[in-house]
Amino acid sequence: MKADIISEELIKPSLPTPLVLRNYKISSFDQLRNPSYMSIILCFPSNGTNNQSSQRGKLLKESLSKTLTQVYPLAGRYVKENLEVDCNDEGALFVETQVNCMLSEFLDADDKVTQLCDHLVPHILESTTTPLFSIQFNKFTCGGDLIAINCTHRIADGFSLFKFVEWWATVCREGIDKLVDGHPSLDLPSLLPASQTIPDIKIGSRTNNVVTKIFVFNGEAISKLKAMVKAGGKRQLISDTVVVTAVIWRVLIKIAQARHGKLRPCVATHVLNLRGKTALPVPRNAFGNFCNQAIARFVPSNGQSEVELHDLVGLLSDSIGKAYKDMVKVSRSGNDLFASLVDVTKEISDEYNKKEGDIHRFTSVVQFPAYETSDFGWGKPILMGGGLVHVPEEMIYLWGRRDGKAIEAWASMNEDDILLFQQHPDIIASTIQTS
Repeated sequence: MKADIISEELIKPSLPTPLVLRNYKISSFDQLRNPSYMSIILCFPSNGTNNQSSQRGKLLKESLSKTLTQVYPLAGRYVKENLEVDCNDEGALFVETQVNCMLSEFLDADDKVTQLCDHLVPHILESTTTPLFSIQFNKFTCGGDLIAINCTHRIADGFSLFKFVEWWATVCREGIDKLVDGHPSLDLPSLLPASQTIPDIKIGSRTNNVVTKIFVFNGEAISKLKAMVKAGGKRQLISDTVVVTAVIWRVLIKIAQARHGKLRPCVATHVLNLRGKTALPVPRNAFGNFCNQAIARFVPSNGQSEVELHDLVGLLSDSIGKAYKDMVKVSRSGNDLFASLVDVTKEISDEYNKKEGDIHRFTSVVQFPAYETSDFGWGKPILMGGGLVHVPEEMIYLWGRRDGKAIEAWASMNEDDILLFQQHPDIIASTIQTS
């Protein structure tokens, strides 16, 4: 597969950003984020009309320009030494390509993730002149399209990126006036001002020989897994995300057991969106980083040789519930919230340094109505996905599928581990492997 660049341009806000808004200070939560870029891909089939892709590209650029007036930091440039974004309206990068195959060929390819990384997703490295937001609009020979979106993690979390896509799609489909009810809020830095005494915490992970593969847990498989968990004694309501996480976590524990000859302590972390979960008056449409993590610990007893799925479900459910309760208890002070984030981040960092245990990181976007809110005017996407596409870092992203029943795991692991993972009987029994 090959993608030839047709054009590259910087899309500026349709109206200049007022000088009073020129210097956008980042928040304390932003300060703890790595200088990485999050990616989302959206695939749209052809509707059979002539010049369809050209029309779509024109609409995307026009509506992006209007949307950037509402989320103007994304059109600026990050100034690290000042802990701020210079909202200079230099613009977001928009790249248009022509791909030499049909969209269906890409979707059916065993190496689609590799193709994404190599050809279809813009590869951005942070610098003083780097755009904070970039789009690659890939046009296939059949008339179908793939929109790849890259957004800096410096000033946005996954929720923010999904909300921006929703705002952009709304403007493209219905016009800028339709954003009145869902108007973006840029108030997080004022509620959580940057700290001058931020600790230097680095969350390490294995980055050598990391590959990404996609595993689909369909609705029927998830129902069977939940029935197994209930048969094991867990009668409370079990979320699909938790049971899929538990299955993956259990297999990774078993792989480590086979390698070391015994069960080892193992930690699983899950990213939590804090909007609406704390005493701080954070708007639900707040743009920025406002997430923390739940930490679940499996510690085998002496002589233990088996780990049960229902036990891991319990550990995950309890850790997520406790994390949210702890956030509610935190006072209305942004300093207290930030201190809590620092404690959790340090705890995760410490886990990476332990020799007698393992840690696996999960994040889920299953709860976001991503397909419903990503209609730019030509229907819902037929496939969505993504993560830290260009970052060779072990992490597992859980995505909902269009049918609302299946969950797609984009699993980035060490190459040796993922070979064992995809061959494990529990994964073979529960998933469809698509790449």
